[in-house]
Amino acid sequence: MNTIRAAIDALYRAMLAHDIPALDGLLDDDVIYVHSPGFAETKQQFLDGVRDALYVYERVRPVDELITETADMAMVYTTLDFMGGPKGQAHPPVTLLTTLVWRRSGQGWRLLLRHATRVP
Repeated sequence: MNTIRAAIDALYRAMLAHDIPALDGLLDDDVIYVHSPGFAETKQQFLDGVRDALYVYERVRPVDELITETADMAMVYTTLDFMGGPKGQAHPPVTLLTTLVWRRSGQGWRLLLRHATRVP
């Protein structure tokens, strides 16, 4: 992915599609994925959760976004209109504040950190 915008859009598409190969390619091997209920996962833990359908993503829609980019890093601060959560539970719409930290490598942009917080 040449642009950070393309990487962000690809991440949201892969989440909505529960696309394990796409997510695997977008996540840095050292990624820490922090969910809004307050727990963190490694890349493998997150991919296993998606693979086992522990997480259901129904809507991931940026409402407001600020991107700060350098040659090899990008920080993305986003307000998301989000629907999703644990399998088997109701998923009412929520607003999330997210921080995404991306690292550019020879393979393109890879997500290094994702942190989400629910807006009360």
